[in-house]
Amino acid sequence: MGLGQAYPASLSIQHLCCMRSGRLVLDNINLSLTGGQMAWVKGPNGCGKSTLLRCISGLIPAFDGEITYHGIISLHDGNAALDEELSVENALKFWANLDDIAADKLAQSAEIFGLGHIMDIPVHMLSTGQRQRAALTRTICGNADIWLLDEPYNGLDQHNVAMLNHAIKIHLDNGGMVIITSHNDIIIENITPIILDLS
Repeated sequence: MGLGQAYPASLSIQHLCCMRSGRLVLDNINLSLTGGQMAWVKGPNGCGKSTLLRCISGLIPAFDGEITYHGIISLHDGNAALDEELSVENALKFWANLDDIAADKLAQSAEIFGLGHIMDIPVHMLSTGQRQRAALTRTICGNADIWLLDEPYNGLDQHNVAMLNHAIKIHLDNGGMVIITSHNDIIIENITPIILDLS
């Protein structure tokens, strides 16, 4: 994680409004989280769940309102910007080197999602589920305090759902923060998410 215990992760969203293509997608959104907490963003397709995560990460400017946070943010949206022509291993190593992640930590994270047998395969040959697992590996092995996970369960089988939930619980137990969008019910032992319904 990017922070010591003396400086826990925090996030405050106040009266956030966001426009997309001339349409008001997010209107007066408020949310406050501290380290160890998780928010579950719910709502139908097109209600602004992904837009909210992109606003928090800074990829989309807010039309109005304020977002303040303390900590390092990582956005997972199923596309980890992995070089399509590289092998999975080399594509992940590229980002690990940029983020100063030790090789053994990357290997452990890849093992969590069972990537061992596909590390030599070019990224462009991955299935949807394999690509999701590779993208999640990049997220969980990083130093980010705040994980923004956009539909991370898509393409995952029951085993990998359990692995992701375990990684989330460890991150929260260590003082990290998670904001997750999902159409699926989220059941993680001893974790009660704050629900933000955009319906």
